[in-house]
Amino acid sequence: MQSTVQFTPSQHPRCSRKEFIFLRIFIFILTLSAIDTVYGKEEPLPKERRSTGQQEEKSQKESDNGSNPTTAETLAQIQEQIKNQKKQQQTLKRRLAATTEPGQISRLESELRNSQDIAADLHDEFIAIATGGAKLFVKHIPGRAEYNWQEDLEAIIAPFLDELKEITARPRILEDLQSELSFWKKRRKSLSAAIEHLESTLEDVQQNTLRKEVVGLLESAQSRHTSAQQKITLIHSEIKRLEAAQNPIWETISTTAKNIARSMGIHLIVAILAAALIYQLISLLGRLPILILGKQRPEQFISFERSINLIKRMVGATLGTLVYLMVLYGFSEWLILVLSLIIIASILMSLRVAIPQYLVELRTLLNMGSVRQGERLMYQGIPWRVKELDVYTHLHNPWLDGHLRVPVTELSALSSRPFHQNEPWFPCRLNDVLLFPNGVLGIVEQLSPEQVQIERGKAIFTYQIEDLLKTPFQNLTRKGFSIFMTLPLDYTLQPTILESALPALKTSMLSMLRTSEFAESLLDFTFEFDAANDSSLDFRLIASFTGKYALQYYHIKRRLEANFIEACNSNGWTIPFHQLMVHQPPSTEGKALMNES
Repeated sequence: MQSTVQFTPSQHPRCSRKEFIFLRIFIFILTLSAIDTVYGKEEPLPKERRSTGQQEEKSQKESDNGSNPTTAETLAQIQEQIKNQKKQQQTLKRRLAATTEPGQISRLESELRNSQDIAADLHDEFIAIATGGAKLFVKHIPGRAEYNWQEDLEAIIAPFLDELKEITARPRILEDLQSELSFWKKRRKSLSAAIEHLESTLEDVQQNTLRKEVVGLLESAQSRHTSAQQKITLIHSEIKRLEAAQNPIWETISTTAKNIARSMGIHLIVAILAAALIYQLISLLGRLPILILGKQRPEQFISFERSINLIKRMVGATLGTLVYLMVLYGFSEWLILVLSLIIIASILMSLRVAIPQYLVELRTLLNMGSVRQGERLMYQGIPWRVKELDVYTHLHNPWLDGHLRVPVTELSALSSRPFHQNEPWFPCRLNDVLLFPNGVLGIVEQLSPEQVQIERGKAIFTYQIEDLLKTPFQNLTRKGFSIFMTLPLDYTLQPTILESALPALKTSMLSMLRTSEFAESLLDFTFEFDAANDSSLDFRLIASFTGKYALQYYHIKRRLEANFIEACNSNGWTIPFHQLMVHQPPSTEGKALMNES
């Protein structure tokens, strides 16, 4: 029965794997004990091999105490092990050529492959230590023949990920080194135990052929133990170097922020300024055709102007974006470039979905929709003039203080119309005198799109625009005002009321108005008989004035009433009271008299 033990340093040993290896060693030792009498005498063990365990233990203690060999010494040790592995391979090849037993051939081939793997690993370690981790042998990967958008996307995003990896590289490297160090320490411990078992087994084996097999396993284990020790030494050195170069977290953040501000921040500002400059240049060039063609008849070129404005903004935004990306590319700012491309791609994807919804708004911006620039528009119950169509359209009312900026999405469903020159823009203007149904008379002090303030005496009344428009007030300033009065006389004047009372009253009232301080404001005067009421004969007085004396409305009315009383007093005319005639049923005596008659 033949068995072999394989030690592969490139594989991470698990618990089950380790137990399986020791089980195979134990079976091999039992086999050697059973066939000890078949083979020849014991072959003496060379002194250098017997002392190998002691040297490795000493090397291990020195490594744990921090006494690390120099790079030259490490390279010399690795080179010596490579030579030993090559000698072992030559020995295995000679033994393989001399044997004819199938089981022996399989075992020797397995040991030869293991020795070749160990030599290759040692060679890689030699190169890594000598070059400081650089790769000397890199194969050229030819370009792919087929197009793969996923690989191209990965190539675009790779610089961004590399930047992120570089920021967190040191902690990740330290963590990986600690994990690898723990693995190799466990590996060294298991190899030391294996070497001890093999040395004790070798002392018990007397047959020459078996001793050669055990010696081969012992040499392989010692070689791998040395390789593990060198790995531990190298990892210790790398960890110390990284920990010595590691700065505190706040210092690292501060340094990173400063580097970003010095390099990345300046490059980003330059790219933004270049894009803004290109955008402004395109905007200035777009004004030239508007100034040339729309100079003589600006109203006929509104649609053309809106088209030019939209085109220049689109071209300016496109060229500005391209210049922004080119500047970042020139500065090799891959992180900002990739982030910018991701943002631009997201915007374009959202626009691709939203463009069909904005076709109506696009027609409005081009002055081809139901709302046109320069026309009259009703918005929230108030007439407005569309001053300028834009993403946020400017609405202006000439009679109100201030203007509105309304999104074009809210105006697209409305309609505008041309307006006349003398068309009113609001029921009142600043300094107009208003008379409300509740008798409030005041002057407009302030007009805004939200509210109206009216002064009456020293008091200020504030009305919301919506409430003011719902109130049927009178504007006494715009085209003047009229005073309507009913003047009653007693029925005793019935025979002469039309011939004498009417002309006398009319002359008296008109004379008073013509001699008053508001005579120049009198526009029209009417005085005539109105009706014969139940208890009086009524006259109708109508006096019209300009808006100059609108604030004197109640004063003029009181002056007319006072003059009417003076005329009645001077002519002895009676002003009747409101009378009510009550009819009572006749008494008992009255009924008796009526019956006698």
